[in-house]
Amino acid sequence: MKQESRQGIYIFLALISGIIVGALLHSDSPPELAISTFTLLGETIFLGLLKMLIIPLVAVSVIVGITSSSSGLGRLGTLTFIYFGSTMLIAVVIGLLLVTLINPGIGFPTSNYIAPELAVTSAKGIFENLIDQIIPGNIFSELSSGNPLPVIVFSIFFGILLSIHRKSSENIISLFRSLFHILMEMVQVVLILAPLGIFCLLAKTVTLVGLSIFTESLGLYMLTVTLGLLIHGGLILPAIAYIFTRENPYRFAFQVKKALITALGTSSSSATLPVSIECATEEAKISKTTAGLVLPVGSTVNMDGTALYEAVAVVFLAQAFGVTLGGAELFIIAITATLAAVGAAGIPSAGLVTMVVVIEAVNQSLGAVVIPVAAVGIILGVDRFLDMFRTTVNVWGDLVGAKIIDKIMPIE
Repeated sequence: MKQESRQGIYIFLALISGIIVGALLHSDSPPELAISTFTLLGETIFLGLLKMLIIPLVAVSVIVGITSSSSGLGRLGTLTFIYFGSTMLIAVVIGLLLVTLINPGIGFPTSNYIAPELAVTSAKGIFENLIDQIIPGNIFSELSSGNPLPVIVFSIFFGILLSIHRKSSENIISLFRSLFHILMEMVQVVLILAPLGIFCLLAKTVTLVGLSIFTESLGLYMLTVTLGLLIHGGLILPAIAYIFTRENPYRFAFQVKKALITALGTSSSSATLPVSIECATEEAKISKTTAGLVLPVGSTVNMDGTALYEAVAVVFLAQAFGVTLGGAELFIIAITATLAAVGAAGIPSAGLVTMVVVIEAVNQSLGAVVIPVAAVGIILGVDRFLDMFRTTVNVWGDLVGAKIIDKIMPIE
């Protein structure tokens, strides 16, 4: 058996074992020693090593991708953003259909929950934040802060100019290709720790949260979100992949399983990026140019799972507070949830803050504060668990996009 296949089995077993161990350890007073051990091995060491590679890998992979094929850059970028926007909108529509059919918030006991006050951010604030990230004032500060979006923009700018002055820049281009090769070797070394890291991350999450939350009053809401993610990730994205590639999408999912399981364990698209690029280029044989451009951008702006989750959450809260939403409000939710998911990068508690933007948009449409902003606190307790699944769909959407674009316009 190939080492890659063995490692995939080890990671899967670690996933199952982490859930079982966490369920066994879950209690009102979880063991502190176990929590601290899981934190050290899973977050401090494994997740820390992955995060260490994110920014250098983003910068180098984007520059290598652009300098490898500057001629098709415009078309590749256009296809990438058409795909991102379309799939996120589809995800939101799926979420809205399910939440209006299932009605998980009807009769929900909102009086039993005391929600914390949250800072209100307007849609204008989200847009300004996005622009502020796109045009970095100090690229070295952004590099040290670990913000991927400004690094991507700078790397695109830098890579285009390297391509224009290719003759005089050949040594620099060669250096970045060598750096990319070394960084991918580093990713492979870090992935040796993947089974242990994912075991600890899952064990900690389930130890703290438990599995009984599915049977509690928020269970129907969680079921709605999870069902929507399964439909989008398990049916819609594979169908789109098959239409454009005429290849078995589930075989492709098996090829990139390490990235999907890592996303599930880490709940971070950015932290999963090194694994996504490694799986895409080494296992799925997607060109390094396509993977180097599509995946870094996707990990920052393509959030299918997050967009679906926010749409479901806002309608759930509306139902819980007895608010009837019409077609206009659902349309507003669809648009703002899609845009807010894109603009979430770099904002503390991004999912909650962007959800507040969607709530505010609905309130403005209805002309009154019918959904309290602080109502977001109702779903805080189960957010961490759902984050695992929506991140997995986010990463899967990035990988499907890279596969489709690589098929439509293959670049060596």
